[in-house]
Amino acid sequence: MINHARTLLLNVDGAKAPGADYYLEEYVPADFQAFTPPGWLQTLRTVLFGGQPDRTFLNFRLQQYMLTAHSTEYGAYVTALDPRVTYLPDPAAPGPEAIGVPTTPVITPLCGAPADDVTCIGALNSLAETPRMKETWEITVIGPAAVRLRKYIDGTSAEAVPSFSSGWSLPIDLPGVKGVSVRLRDPLPPEGAGWTVEIWRAPEADLLEVVSALSRMSDAVYAELFPIRAPYDVFRQLWEREAFPLRRLTGVILAAAYRTEELRNGG
Repeated sequence: MINHARTLLLNVDGAKAPGADYYLEEYVPADFQAFTPPGWLQTLRTVLFGGQPDRTFLNFRLQQYMLTAHSTEYGAYVTALDPRVTYLPDPAAPGPEAIGVPTTPVITPLCGAPADDVTCIGALNSLAETPRMKETWEITVIGPAAVRLRKYIDGTSAEAVPSFSSGWSLPIDLPGVKGVSVRLRDPLPPEGAGWTVEIWRAPEADLLEVVSALSRMSDAVYAELFPIRAPYDVFRQLWEREAFPLRRLTGVILAAAYRTEELRNGG
């Protein structure tokens, strides 16, 4: 299975792939079916990926994790599952902390609204407190002088009657987020027109914080993750004895991928 270790860690049906041009997306076989992790593995996955992560967050973390694993001599354990990968496992490439996140809001007009009649202001580059890196809102004109703003992920919405000055509205807060507002050009387009607004955020926790959280995993999770047999003895030693945090993390990533493969196959 191409990108086998990554696909196991992703653990999302191949039929749900968003497309090759999606942010940091890599190939997932179309016939791959997600596996329901036992409790201990779900606990571990929550540390690695957070609770209910979106695809952007999964892809971001997986890019970090796979680059981390391939940057060590233990990368051979990744390709031992399947040597075919669609990403570049290059130890000389920029490190996992250098992965970029889009910093410019993406504004898409709907129903004939002018594309440049919205501007975003505020804490656009703040860190995401949840494992959801991309947030999307829809702004819809609902009357001659009123708009509705709705957040896609949870349906949080608000209505506003903009006040205008010098050709632009005063800032209108986006619902469900702190510190980000939009301004709309005067006059508003016809009723029914509008825009979508996408804002991206980098994860709040970095890899060192992930390693710190992994250090607090329970004995029960630890015992399941590192059973007393090969190759888990190698992965366990990596986790226990290495001083460099990202090498320690490699031990967990490899063990998680191999244990997922075993459990999917009835082991």
